[in-house]
Amino acid sequence: DAFSIALSKGLESSAVRLTDGLRIGGIFGIFQAVMPFLGWLVALLFRSIISHSFIDLYDHWIAFILLLF
Repeated sequence: DAFSIALSKGLESSAVRLTDGLRIGGIFGIFQAVMPFLGWLVALLFRSIISHSFIDLYDHWIAFILLLF
């Protein structure tokens, strides 16, 4: 997904400088690295909430809804 956006961004401009390419690549790289980390932190929060209350009854339904979404 990031590659296709970067490719279309490069095609829209008539003159692309090396600094522009490095800046755009760096921004995409930072976001691609940060988003899984944020997802991991949110998963840790939900794990602590779910595991102490009703994990045996509803854990498979929570996984199903998340995968469906």
